[in-house]
Amino acid sequence: MPEPMEKSLPSSAYTAPESFHADKTAIFVREWICACREEDLREAGDHLVLDVAGESILVVRGKSGEIRAHYNVCRHRGS
Repeated sequence: MPEPMEKSLPSSAYTAPESFHADKTAIFVREWICACREEDLREAGDHLVLDVAGESILVVRGKSGEIRAHYNVCRHRGS
């Protein structure tokens, strides 16, 4: 006789703000996230603006050729 199927999560696990916050804390802020491929930013000044778990992230290739990512916030308002 086959084993009974596991119950799925309640719909609130996918829609409740508390669930999203718990997922962000347990997963997204603890792990590296692939934002783009290097060839997506070929030239100095090339950039992408991404939404990662509700946060706006700016990824840019600088004059030195390095790719960096920053929270997309106004510096004077963030201080």
